[in-house]
Amino acid sequence: MKNVVDVSGWYSYLSVFIKEIQTNPYLQLEDFLKYTNEAVYCLPYQQIKPLLDFKINHKPGFLLLKGFEQDPHLIPTYEASEEIIAKKKTFYSEFWLALVAKILGEPIGYAQERNGEVFQNVRPRQGQETKIASDSSGVVLDLHVENGYHPIRPDYLLLYGLRQDRHQKGHTLAIEIEEILPLLSPEEIAILSSKQFRTSVDWNFGNLDAERGTGPEVAILFGDPKNPMIFYDDEYVIGTTVESQAALEKLRVLLHQKMQGILLKPGEMLVFDNYKCLHGRTSFQAHYDGNDRWLQRLLVIRDLSLNQKLLRNSGRILDWCYKAGEYYGNVVY
Repeated sequence: MKNVVDVSGWYSYLSVFIKEIQTNPYLQLEDFLKYTNEAVYCLPYQQIKPLLDFKINHKPGFLLLKGFEQDPHLIPTYEASEEIIAKKKTFYSEFWLALVAKILGEPIGYAQERNGEVFQNVRPRQGQETKIASDSSGVVLDLHVENGYHPIRPDYLLLYGLRQDRHQKGHTLAIEIEEILPLLSPEEIAILSSKQFRTSVDWNFGNLDAERGTGPEVAILFGDPKNPMIFYDDEYVIGTTVESQAALEKLRVLLHQKMQGILLKPGEMLVFDNYKCLHGRTSFQAHYDGNDRWLQRLLVIRDLSLNQKLLRNSGRILDWCYKAGEYYGNVVY
């Protein structure tokens, strides 16, 4: 795979930092992030150059980082967040996530999502099997960008593998928009670049009518026409005209033809450019016996001051509630 980066050399520079972690990232978040920020400067430039190039060029759409030193004694996959916070005593995975986040920007959380958690533990939960949510297992999470309808969309999505599902069926889906553009006609690209589409906003963020196409008007492709960014969500977007719906359906077929499944192994991290790449997840069987699939997720933005500039708040926890007809930045909701 062209997107693979070997980071196994990082541990030799940072082993002292990892072994001397004294703060719990779930209880002392800012102290933990300050600590990892200092650790970034102990890595030589050549070690982080692939991430810097990724940040500057928006290419490729995602990276697979391999070779992270794993937590020495991994606890079972608990369903309850409280058990993870209380029983996880080593924080290698959180350290690596925070380190990569600090190279790219700043970690964030959403007040309406997972109670504002920054380090998010993604594992199956009983009763959620068929929900369109990260805690499900029995359904496919179709292709989408993360929180694309929010005024401050994450620039990056980080997924770290702690434990695979025992049958190795839970694949992360990924597709870069650059792979699709040559397969679309100029007319289809023009339609996809116009505001002939309507998304929905998740009910978590205050939309009581979270059905497909009940939110703001959007363009699927936007930005530089020669190097466009993408908004897409299989669950939420519709075309508002016959022509736009046909272009959307053509795009969906191509995305599903070209997407790839990645079986994220323990000690590996996927880093998605959330403006250039779509992601999803295949279904898998959960057993709820402590050995289920377990990923950790971290969302990152380049500029933390956007919270103050757009939402009139400060800090890394974004608090926003959808209200139809209001302006946030350049977007009408």
